[in-house]
Amino acid sequence: MAIEYQSFVVAQAPVVPVRAKEREQAEMVSQLLWGEVAGVISETARWFEIVSADGYRGWIDRKMVCPSRVSFMDAVYIECPVVKTAFAAFVSTGTDSGLLYLPMGSRIVGFQKENNRFDVGKIQYQLIQGDVDVPGWSSVDQCLCTARQLLHAPYLWGGRNFMGIDCSGFVQLVYGVNGVSLPRDAWQQACCGKEVASLSEVLPGDLAFFSRPEGRISHVGFLLSPRQIIHASGCVRIDG
Repeated sequence: MAIEYQSFVVAQAPVVPVRAKEREQAEMVSQLLWGEVAGVISETARWFEIVSADGYRGWIDRKMVCPSRVSFMDAVYIECPVVKTAFAAFVSTGTDSGLLYLPMGSRIVGFQKENNRFDVGKIQYQLIQGDVDVPGWSSVDQCLCTARQLLHAPYLWGGRNFMGIDCSGFVQLVYGVNGVSLPRDAWQQACCGKEVASLSEVLPGDLAFFSRPEGRISHVGFLLSPRQIIHASGCVRIDG
C-alpha cells in the first residue's frame, strides 16, 4: 500500500534525531542531516511522523525542520552540493552572526561554489573550513579516503555523522557523498551489488557483512584488504 504524504519538510538543523516514538526519551533510530527532505505522514502539536528518503520511519521535532518546496522523490534528482569532509564550518552574517558546523552529507541547496557561500533567508553563510561539492564517483581510493576522515568518530546507534555513527550509517554516508546511494540498514545493503565467493577475490572498497548465529546480518564495514577493515565498532576504526 502506497504511503500518502501530507507534506514534505527539510532539515534545518545540522542533525535531526529520528525517534521511534514522539518523545525525547524514545530510541533514536536514525538521523536527518541538514538539507535532507522527508515526507510527513502524521503530526502532533510538537512532532512530525516522517518517512526519510531512505525509507526510515519515525518521529522528529517539528522545530528542527521547515516546509520543503520539493518532495524527497524529486530532491533525489536535484544536483545538490553536499559536505564532503567530516564537517564544514561556515561563518554567518547579519543579526544572528556566528558559526555553523554542518556534518558530512549535509545538502547545501543554493551553495555557490565560485564564492563558497549560501543564503538562508536574509542570512549569508560563508565557508571557512571543509569542502562542499556535488557528490560523484571518482575512485575507490577517494571513497576510502572519505571513510578515513571519520576515523575515531564514536559509535552511536542510529547515528549518521562524525559526532556519532553506526556501522550501516557509516557505509551509507561514505558511499553517498561519493555518488553511490545505498539503503540505511546493513541487511538492506547486503542485497546490493554482487557477492564475492572468497576473501581472496575481494578488492579495496568492497563491503564485508557479519551475521548473528541465526543468520541475520548485523554489521558491515569497508574492506581495505582481505585482512583489514574500516568500520564503526565502538568507534570508526581499522581492524585487521
